[in-house]
Amino acid sequence: MTIFYGWRMTAAACGIQFLLASLVLQSFGLYIAILSDEMGWSKTALSAAAALQSVESAVIGPLLGWVVDRFGSPVMIRFGVVIMGLGLCGLSQIETLPGFYACAVVMAIGSSFCGYFPLSVALVQWFERQRARALSIMSSGLALGGLAVPLVAWVMQTWGWRTAALASGLTAILIGLPLARVMVRRPQDLGLQVDGATHAPVPLQPGESSIKVSEPLRREFTATQALRTKAFWYLAIGHGLALVVVTSVNVHAITHMKEGLGYTVSQAGFIIMLMTLGQLVGVLFGAWL
Repeated sequence: MTIFYGWRMTAAACGIQFLLASLVLQSFGLYIAILSDEMGWSKTALSAAAALQSVESAVIGPLLGWVVDRFGSPVMIRFGVVIMGLGLCGLSQIETLPGFYACAVVMAIGSSFCGYFPLSVALVQWFERQRARALSIMSSGLALGGLAVPLVAWVMQTWGWRTAALASGLTAILIGLPLARVMVRRPQDLGLQVDGATHAPVPLQPGESSIKVSEPLRREFTATQALRTKAFWYLAIGHGLALVVVTSVNVHAITHMKEGLGYTVSQAGFIIMLMTLGQLVGVLFGAWL
């Protein structure tokens, strides 16, 4: 039995999310905790890098949507993986706080290009009937990434944070790039149909959007129409408030456990792993629902 190619893309997207979470999102707090001790920089100054990342995501968001529509998410995902890896490699060489900020912004740009939005767009083009399941499986990569935080913490304590950052950057490129190459813009490029398609594919006309191909009848919104609905703003504001909590925990939890509770960096990394195990349970339960 041949496995639908969309599921291969789902597995690759899950792997990219795993790398993103384990090497950047969940491990960022480790760098803040260690750099605060080694460089003497304040936690406020270090956490400002997280604020810069959030500002970058807000600024680049509308542009990212246009770029994905124009060039396709697979291209952006490949670029994003490389940029994220280079940002981590640059982090291993910093000596100043502005250098830390610069690397944080580069990592944020790479994370945006290969993160949840471009990956979701890629999978949405392939799935209709089992779209929610595919997106849930992809999201599980973020939770699974937390399982690698103790390993990153161990590398930092054994060989230093610079080695950990350099190894993370090389890992992101060497593993992430092959995963990114699995992504294909639309099923028609491989002579396939969308999962759950109700009729045969129609050849695309020059300049025609692929979203019109092989889709069942459903209500579609333009961007302007969506912005006028309460549902859009409920989703946007609710998701934004949730991310405030998630980002705050990712940035400050390890430092709090290290300085406030007396945990070692490895012990704090283990607690983060337990937290993300709970996240994994929630994601899998959501997929079942």
